[in-house]
Amino acid sequence: MLPDRYRQVRSASKAVKGAKRTVPPDAQTRRNRPLHSRRCWRLPYFRMFPRQTVDAIKEPGISDTFVNHYFYIGLAVGADAVAASALKAADGFRAPLPSLLALTGYGAAYFFLSQAVRTLPVGVANALWSGFSVIAVAMAGYFINRQALSIPSISGLLLICGGTALLYFGSAADPG
Repeated sequence: MLPDRYRQVRSASKAVKGAKRTVPPDAQTRRNRPLHSRRCWRLPYFRMFPRQTVDAIKEPGISDTFVNHYFYIGLAVGADAVAASALKAADGFRAPLPSLLALTGYGAAYFFLSQAVRTLPVGVANALWSGFSVIAVAMAGYFINRQALSIPSISGLLLICGGTALLYFGSAADPG
């Protein structure tokens, strides 16, 4: 409740038709009240988790959703495959443009992997990234550089796929 002198200002402004209501600057309105004193933040949920602050709690954005980790793993695999393919053309970092492409590709691959790790366990994200990167680099070597794939190398790639799938689906069954 406002003190009497503010109540007088309110009643005087109501008496004059068309006059705007004036609120003194030191009066706490709903807008300028600090965030921690708003009633909506005093819920029992925040008492259960006392270490969380208001700044740490936010609604999930597009980068925080559970499905987008597949997108980030795919981007990381693509960047890694481009960077590994550019390494052959870099000729031991003697050619500047492929060398820059390789360094940029590996930087992008690690950036996208770090985004995927926000929602995936580290072991699963690394297994997906490394397994699919090996397969993507082998396919790029076959199609771009005309490198032959033998039966043992193809079976090794299939074993990598199987191991990655076992690690991915086995981690969902683990408690914790």
